[in-house]
Amino acid sequence: MFLYIRETVGWLLVGSGLLLMVIAVFVALNRQVVEAGVVVFAAMSVLKAGTLLVRVSTAARIALGSNESDDAGRHPLRGRE
Repeated sequence: MFLYIRETVGWLLVGSGLLLMVIAVFVALNRQVVEAGVVVFAAMSVLKAGTLLVRVSTAARIALGSNESDDAGRHPLRGRE
């Protein structure tokens, strides 16, 4: 259950990072380049944190899935032994 919460928060952070990028474009169009740079830096940080959470939760789901298939007596890549 914790994996799904982590993945949901990761996707929310990715969406927030993309929204901050759009805000940065609108700020840059108003000729406030320095302020837009600050918003882009914040957006990239949030986007990186979101992708990290999505990657970690996906890797954990794959690892848990391979443990369950090992319990069934077969290897996930080689089939039945």
